[in-house]
Amino acid sequence: MNLPNISSFRHTTIVKPASNGVVSAENAEPGATTGDSSTDLLHELHIGKEQRSEGYERNPRRRPPTLWAGAAVFGIAIMAAATWLGLRPRTMAPPVATPAPPTSRGFGGLLTAGGYVRHARVVNVVPRVSGIIATLRVSEGDVVQEGDIIATLDREELGQQVAESRAELRVTQARLAELKAGGRREEIASARAKVDALRLTAERLERDNKRTQALAETGAVSAQVGEGAQTDSLIASKTLDAAEKGLELLEAGTRPEVISAAQAAVEAAQARLARAVSQLGRTEIRAPLCGRVLRKFVDVGATVSFGLPYTEGYNTLGPGSPIVAIGDLKGLEATADINQTDLGRLSLGEKVEVSADAFPGKTYPAHVARFSPRADRNKNTVEVTVRFDDPVPGEFVHDLSVKLSFMGGDPSTTKRNVSHADERDNEQRRKL
Repeated sequence: MNLPNISSFRHTTIVKPASNGVVSAENAEPGATTGDSSTDLLHELHIGKEQRSEGYERNPRRRPPTLWAGAAVFGIAIMAAATWLGLRPRTMAPPVATPAPPTSRGFGGLLTAGGYVRHARVVNVVPRVSGIIATLRVSEGDVVQEGDIIATLDREELGQQVAESRAELRVTQARLAELKAGGRREEIASARAKVDALRLTAERLERDNKRTQALAETGAVSAQVGEGAQTDSLIASKTLDAAEKGLELLEAGTRPEVISAAQAAVEAAQARLARAVSQLGRTEIRAPLCGRVLRKFVDVGATVSFGLPYTEGYNTLGPGSPIVAIGDLKGLEATADINQTDLGRLSLGEKVEVSADAFPGKTYPAHVARFSPRADRNKNTVEVTVRFDDPVPGEFVHDLSVKLSFMGGDPSTTKRNVSHADERDNEQRRKL
């Protein structure tokens, strides 16, 4: 809609004559026309260019403001309608309940997972004495039997301790034998002869004392001589008594208390000797089980200790310095991390076929031995362990990457594949 130009507006009035003959614009009616006076009045209503606002010029290209306002109102109306449609409650179809998938796998099912071979029992062989390795008779990958000598330590210091302990034992044993045997026959005979001589001396001095006392009473000898004879007789009597008691001790032998103390000293010396011999024997490090040497930690000339914790990086392997690590060949297993959603599809004793890229075209029979009692919440997995059936594959090595194919089956029948050792392990885990 175009607005009229105010500059072209003309107002027309009809002027009526007043009673005094003067025509005025106040009492003029619309539509009336006058002469020059009406033209002058209309001319006064005209807005000239000088009366217009500064900067006002009609731009023929600019659209009227009414179009912009209409467009804004139209846009607001569209946005309001869209908002109303978005907030309007919709009528949706009710959700259809989908049954959950079964937790057990049917016959003929197949589940595969990647895993690694490991030995169920791995022993770090640690010497029970500290020393320097003199010889090392195995290398990584060698198969050893229980009792085989793996390494030997330097024996010089421990050998000296054994010699000292043996000498000490001989001394204590000789002392005990002497006490048990008592005095020799020669010693007893010598003591008896001494007693006889002292008895004769005592008898002689006793007779002399009696004669001297008789003479002293008559005044033949002085009193001093009488007292000296009496003293000599008394000394001889006491000396005889001491010799007789010593003879009795020789004839009776050593006291039981002294013999018991000597016997205890002998036993202590025997224990020290046995310990020294045992320590010397421990310089020969033997294999505690039949298996394969998985790792060699030290070499000839290295110093090993017993009892001190052995650390590797931030991990502590155990007390003492390990020489080698041996894995039991009979307990070869394979482990795999199974997703928690697939755990219900497996059963204890289920048949498993194991294959390895290192040996293409070959499969090895195994069975599910146990499930880990703990899940890894970071990976949402559970470790499953399978044990190889006889014969155990001897070509598999520790940490070999393999693929486990779980063949499925009836759990009531697959449980019969579990060995007694597996049942015992699982029973212990259930008790824990």
